[in-house]
Amino acid sequence: MHLSLILLIIGLVDFLLRDFIYTNPDNWSLRYLWEEIRNTFLVGSLLLAVILPLNLERLLYRHLSFLKRLPTYPSTATISNSVHIDTPIAGEQFELNMDKFLFAKVESNYTEIVCSNTNGFEKSLKRLTLKELEQQLNPFSFVFKTHRSYLVNLNSIESISGNAQGYMLHLKNYSESDIPVSRSTIQEFNSIYSHRDTH
Repeated sequence: MHLSLILLIIGLVDFLLRDFIYTNPDNWSLRYLWEEIRNTFLVGSLLLAVILPLNLERLLYRHLSFLKRLPTYPSTATISNSVHIDTPIAGEQFELNMDKFLFAKVESNYTEIVCSNTNGFEKSLKRLTLKELEQQLNPFSFVFKTHRSYLVNLNSIESISGNAQGYMLHLKNYSESDIPVSRSTIQEFNSIYSHRDTH
């Protein structure tokens, strides 16, 4: 959409500059406006067909090269921490065992918290925002917001894969889905994951 808007603006500028290039008395006709916009989109599409694949290849190479520098072994640290979580609703406060915490994600007007247990994992919906949970887990340096909708325990990561769009995290004791790391947070993720405090 952004690229289309840029091409449209270029086409409009080309149309406005016709008087400086051509001496045609019909320069300001709708026919020439359409012609300039059409030609701009045709040429722009050919350029994008070359530039976009090259850019995707560049992003893929960059993300994979970052991944190679990250530790490839899963953390075996034991955390032994529990934290009291306040919610906006009186009487709905709860204790979150950081030994078991895997990740939290936005789920409509709730936050879904996923923890490991003896049977694999368990989910619970809590009436608080992801931001409120993030603020209360701020003392735990191994908890990181990988995406606007996800908060992850970095010590629960089993492996990481990458593509041109970012990283995908594969968690221990959880196989339903992978957790995304958005492109905007990759650099910070690389730094924190490489130097995280596991205690």
